[in-house]
Amino acid sequence: MDGLDRDLAAGKILPVYVFVGSEELTKREAVNAVCAAALDGPKEFNETRLLWRETNGDQIVDACQTL
Repeated sequence: MDGLDRDLAAGKILPVYVFVGSEELTKREAVNAVCAAALDGPKEFNETRLLWRETNGDQIVDACQTL
């Protein structure tokens, strides 16, 4: 997560992040760090979470193109 922390501290925020792995706490910390750096206002209005088992490629592309 060091690279992510460095990028966020430098204001380098990507349009899309994908967090994978077996460590749920690490993934949750990464998501929280990105949200804290990138989102203004209530995150309910500024965040989209997609679950890989319930999401297809078209849904991912649609969510990325939505402003």
